[in-house]
Amino acid sequence: MASKKIKIMASVLLIGVTGVALCGFTVAGKAKEKTSPESVIEKYVCDPEHNQDLAVMQFLNSEFIESTEFISMEDAESKFANLQKYHYTGSFSESKAFLVKYVVDYKDEYEHMMTEHSGEKEKIFVLLDTDNGWIIDSVGY
Repeated sequence: MASKKIKIMASVLLIGVTGVALCGFTVAGKAKEKTSPESVIEKYVCDPEHNQDLAVMQFLNSEFIESTEFISMEDAESKFANLQKYHYTGSFSESKAFLVKYVVDYKDEYEHMMTEHSGEKEKIFVLLDTDNGWIIDSVGY
């Protein structure tokens, strides 16, 4: 009887230790994974509806957008050295600016409300390196 209890307790302990180890490996794997600022921009532009957490606010509001298509980006740090980077209120260690080209197609029922029309856009994206990874701080001309 005592032998049976020991086997059961050992099994439960083994399952618990295995579970904790798997959780530890999962958390460690996510901690190492750091998304580049370029991939943050591309993810956000390609699918703003599911990537709003990559931006401080909704720069591409999926409620009004039918579709978006990423075209290209280039480093804009040298072109915009005096760019004001003041929107984000948290702490950050680094900022980067990119000139981003993309196409946006607004839903017909909202097109008349938009300050810009559907078509190709070229805008400056400023990103900040925060404790939680890169985030889009502002989008402008």
